[in-house]
Order: sequence, then C-alpha cells, then structure tokens
Amino acid sequence: MSDKDAVMKGLIESMLTKAKNAHRDFKMTTIAGATQVISGHPVIDQEINVGDVAVSWTDGTRTYLIPYSSIDHILMV
Repeated sequence: MSDKDAVMKGLIESMLTKAKNAHRDFKMTTIAGATQVISGHPVIDQEINVGDVAVSWTDGTRTYLIPYSSIDHILMV
C-alpha cells in the first residue's frame, strides 16, 4: 500500500464513521467526474469494505469498487 492509499483509506474510514453516526450522505467524486453516493440510513446497512487499495460496497443490487487512485475528492453532506 502506498502512502497516498494509506492516507485515503484513513480519510474514508473516518468520513464513513461520521456519516453513519450522523445519518448523512457520503459522496466520492472520481477523477473521471463520476459521483458515487453512499447515502443516509443505508450507510449503516450497506456492506462497505475499505481495503488496502480500494473501497467497495453494495446497494443490494449492484456492487461498486472504487480504487483510491481514481478518487478526486470525498465529502459528507
């Protein structure tokens, strides 16, 4: 795991915890311009895996995998 991946993993874990506790949305924008949302109460129920090089989750019908290297920015709204 690179230093950049380690920093991104820590940031995502922290932001996801805050989003879960506050029942808020967690959003990631990729460098290609796509916005991925893990939203509100489903943040608690979704199978979110913060791995060494990527974050993945499922919304019940689809599974998403976003490598840290492709994330432009993250936010909680």
